Amino acid sequence: MKSIIGSNSNLSVKLNVASGDVDIDKKINNSIEIFKLEDIMSAHSDELKDLFNIRYKFSERYFEELFNKYKTLGLNYNNVYEVVFGAEYNELDFANRPFSKLKKDILKELVIIK
Repeated sequence: MKSIIGSNSNLSVKLNVASGDVDIDKKINNSIEIFKLEDIMSAHSDELKDLFNIRYKFSERYFEELFNKYKTLGLNYNNVYEVVFGAEYNELDFANRPFSKLKKDILKELVIIK
């Protein structure tokens, strides 16, 4: 983990497609290749390093307490999520902030959010 958050680490993104439908997987993989999505996401590895850094320094309990604290100020979970992670929580709003889907997937994988 320390090598991931180190300043000299280069992260690369590999997208795994598993929709269960061979035709859809082929279309998705073609889009990934045509639009160079893995290269584009890998070029923004600082965003990914920030998420790993957050996970390394803070516990899941810390985030639960943070969300509960802000709730007393009248902010909902989505508001706090946006401030803390710089991403949209709702899928319908992913287009409003770059990498919202990617960040949410990684935050779930790192068990920072449920």
